[in-house]
Amino acid sequence: MKKWIPKYLTSSAQFLFWEQEEFLPILLGFVLAVLYHCLYPIAAGFALSFVIGGYKKKAPKGFLSHLFYIMGVTDMQGFPVGLSRRFLE
Repeated sequence: MKKWIPKYLTSSAQFLFWEQEEFLPILLGFVLAVLYHCLYPIAAGFALSFVIGGYKKKAPKGFLSHLFYIMGVTDMQGFPVGLSRRFLE
């Protein structure tokens, strides 16, 4: 029987067989499809998820989380904001 608890603390959260970064575009596509009453956002969400999954296979582990940190989208605990250029100790 498969356990839904991740093996490591640093493992990414999963929904079915998609990881978190791959599932969010699909979820956003479904939300936009309901709001605008068309199926194009769902197709775009699946396409974007496919592109992200292919890119994650080529890039080193944790690359997307570090990229989002550098862009200032997310914060990493114990580190300054990613957009900071000057650091004072």
